[in-house]
Amino acid sequence: QGAVLVSAGGGAVGARLLRTALHARGLSGPAAALPWRLFVGPHAARDLLPDLRAAAPAGVTVEPNRPDFPALLRGAALSISQAGYNTVTEIFAARQRAVLVPFSEARESEQTLRAAAAARHGLAACVAEDRLSAETLGWAVADALAKPVPPAQDYPALSGADQTADWILQTLAGRHG
Repeated sequence: QGAVLVSAGGGAVGARLLRTALHARGLSGPAAALPWRLFVGPHAARDLLPDLRAAAPAGVTVEPNRPDFPALLRGAALSISQAGYNTVTEIFAARQRAVLVPFSEARESEQTLRAAAAARHGLAACVAEDRLSAETLGWAVADALAKPVPPAQDYPALSGADQTADWILQTLAGRHG
């Protein structure tokens, strides 16, 4: 079984999630025995990466975001992340178990709506940002890991660009044919 991946996108607002994940690991049931990898975004505070590394116990790796994150996600046991568009799309493409902690400060509702929709369809667990603690995150991780990965047909189709390109080609062929 793969690692638990914890990511916060670009990183400007994800420090709380990353710090909480360090403490949640020990409360996450069987997931505590898995390796955990925390990814720090390029816009995080300069001291976040070294601070997390210094606080990380054995079995936890802290590193900058990586361009091969989608490939890592496909081999992971579980993803813990905020609910940004790109991250949720990558989780769906990887058909991965997930715990989403949507960013919701400053009247932001986009991530909350996205995470709630994923949870309604059984594609992710959701921990509201105002309820985020080591305990709530640990419990959500243990619960998500205990459930089977949803079947492929439960995930949304992510081939919109391909379908649009086909439509354009068919339309152009009809005009010039």
